[in-house]
Amino acid sequence: MPIRVYTCAYHRDRGEAVCGNKLRRPVDAVDEQPIGWLQENVLSERIMSLPFMSFEPA
Repeated sequence: MPIRVYTCAYHRDRGEAVCGNKLRRPVDAVDEQPIGWLQENVLSERIMSLPFMSFEPA
């Protein structure tokens, strides 16, 4: 199974004459960082319950 990578599309499609960026990084390794941050800082139970904590019935 091929490893999926992020790479510069200009370099891939048009070559080094258009873009000298040869950098390639595995998708899983790159996606792991922001997904982990979102799970810890945005999707945590504490954060998700905040709107309900401030709700006061009329």
